[in-house]
Amino acid sequence: MSVDRILVAITSDIYVRNYLRTDALSALFDNHRVDLIADESLALSHEVAKHPRFAGFYRTDATLDRRHHLLFSLIMWRNRKKSPTFAYRWMRNSGWDNVSAEHGVWKKTKAFLRWVPGGLMNPLGIRILVLGNSLIFPLAKKWLLNRLPVNDSLASAVKGNNYDLLIFPSAAFDSVSVDLSRLGKSERIKTLCLIDNWDNLTSKTSFWVKPDYLGVWGEQAVEQARRIHGFSSERIHAVGTPRFDSYFHTRGQPDPNPIYPFPYILVVGSARPFDEIGVLRRLEE
Repeated sequence: MSVDRILVAITSDIYVRNYLRTDALSALFDNHRVDLIADESLALSHEVAKHPRFAGFYRTDATLDRRHHLLFSLIMWRNRKKSPTFAYRWMRNSGWDNVSAEHGVWKKTKAFLRWVPGGLMNPLGIRILVLGNSLIFPLAKKWLLNRLPVNDSLASAVKGNNYDLLIFPSAAFDSVSVDLSRLGKSERIKTLCLIDNWDNLTSKTSFWVKPDYLGVWGEQAVEQARRIHGFSSERIHAVGTPRFDSYFHTRGQPDPNPIYPFPYILVVGSARPFDEIGVLRRLEE
């Protein structure tokens, strides 16, 4: 495929750090005609605007984003047999994990009764079970798709500029990556989605519009893209990740003064729901 003109879309502040503050895209900028666009709501929008390839901001619609996320969650629930983490994500988002953690009929019943009001109010709770039912889901999906037009602001940035390729880092759970994939198909432009994290293909959702190509961390993600999302092997490329590059910016420089006058271990936390303090206490024992 001949590639002359490329559009890169930055949808999150973390991608500013991972892709613009590192040299991840340097070869792209050096060897091709590249335009850079970004979400106008980014906290780091001022930093993106200073980039020499910056071509403008696009806007997102909060209502459309909510509809996208509802559809993502329904498709995730429908495909939960493909990845156990899909079901776990619903449990965590809905608070059901608090019910399943209880032992004994009485405790579990009380936990369930406490959960029901929140499960009804939570847009990612009982609604997902109802609309994700095998009988109702086709109608719910059709209703949502009819109310999910392509983002006009993105369409304006893409159409008429003769792009050969659209590139966008993504966690596979955002409306912009879907709309860029849709625009790629309607405008006959190839699309490349750079999967940002190691677990995005197993823990978020299934693509309801696939980009032409995926860039993933390594062979495990290649297998997941094939098995869970149905991508053919020639469409998936293990390219690594720039996610950690910023942590090593002092590599090769003289050792800084130590924080403590004794050897120590840095423990990097994973996620708020996990009892990491308890784990450290066990290790200390």
